[in-house]
Amino acid sequence: MISRLKKKVIILTTVSLFALLVLIVSGMNLISFVSLKNESDEILSMISQSGGKMPEQISEKPEDSGFKPKDMPRRFSPELQFETRFFMVEMTESGEVIKTDTGKIAAVDAAGAADYAEKAIKISGDKGFIDNFRYLKTKENGNYFITFLDCTRKLDSMKTFLFSSVIVSLAGLLVVVVIMIIISGKIISPIAESYEKQKRFITDASHELKTPLAIIGANIDIVEDDITDKESVEDIRTQIDRLKVLTEDLVTLSRMQEGDNSIIKKEFSFSEAATDVLNGFKAPAESKGISFDASIKENLLIEGDEKSIRRLISIVLDNAVKYTPECGRIEFNLKYNGKSVELECKNTTENEITKENVIHIFDRFYRTDNSRNSQTGGHGVGLSIAKAIVEAHGGKIYAEAPEKFLFIIKADIPQ
Repeated sequence: MISRLKKKVIILTTVSLFALLVLIVSGMNLISFVSLKNESDEILSMISQSGGKMPEQISEKPEDSGFKPKDMPRRFSPELQFETRFFMVEMTESGEVIKTDTGKIAAVDAAGAADYAEKAIKISGDKGFIDNFRYLKTKENGNYFITFLDCTRKLDSMKTFLFSSVIVSLAGLLVVVVIMIIISGKIISPIAESYEKQKRFITDASHELKTPLAIIGANIDIVEDDITDKESVEDIRTQIDRLKVLTEDLVTLSRMQEGDNSIIKKEFSFSEAATDVLNGFKAPAESKGISFDASIKENLLIEGDEKSIRRLISIVLDNAVKYTPECGRIEFNLKYNGKSVELECKNTTENEITKENVIHIFDRFYRTDNSRNSQTGGHGVGLSIAKAIVEAHGGKIYAEAPEKFLFIIKADIPQ
């Protein structure tokens, strides 16, 4: 259990950090791309409004030092007109090229400009990207004016930044994972220590209880003839037997939860085991007037500990019979779902099963109705043992209450 807890801490930390890094890297690159688009669209708009030219710069010096741009937002550098590479194409509605202006770019000739313009005309919308060019379509006097801005350098810079940020983030994630692997033991050491003390107490207490219970049972046998109240004697014996079963169950549960390898796995028929155990519960169910429907797929074989699996089925059915009211209904299904053997047990309930009940149903000593302890005869560790058996076989078990008075236990056990 402690090793599983360490793995969970490492996995949870890794997943959380990975999600955070994905959010940060994605956000930074998205903001950068949106900024690039907005800036490119603004430059294209200025070029289009200026008749296919960059806004001019004035040469006079104002009172303060330095040159200021004319008809250009202050945030743009005066060097922008010398750095910007663009071309423009004028076309008719039918797609005939009237004029091309490639004077501000060397990488595209007139024929290439016409090809880009034809592609842009076919695309819906006034703005977009074609290769590394951002374009803007405007219409005037029935003709289209398509301006293309070369964004190659900016896009390359973005790609470099994206690659670098991903590499740095993954490196940071790897470092954190290594650190977590090293210190995870220290992080959960208080929990591990508490858990070990709890296990040791349960095991020691269970063993210590066996001797006095045996002595009490032996003494009851000795003095039974001298006691006139035979009913009290039987009650004492019943409670002794319950305590014996409880101590044995606690030891079993403690061993299974600490990863005891005492279970021996070999191939056996899950179908036959389920049928045998099921037959033993039909009579108790019929005595309460319970409707018992069972569907067991034949020849389901699994690798596992047959004794433990039989106990799992017994615990699930015993729980169903105990907590199904008179004239209620139990459905038991065993089937193959394509990957594993699925055991499902449904039963109607006398009281409503809440979400809180379902969450804690496999907890040790938990009961949905404490007032029925003596009535049912259980001691609250059965479903905990069932969960430990399923997990020891690499499976999953869970409960649900889809309706107010219906309780379902499902277990998936790999073949």
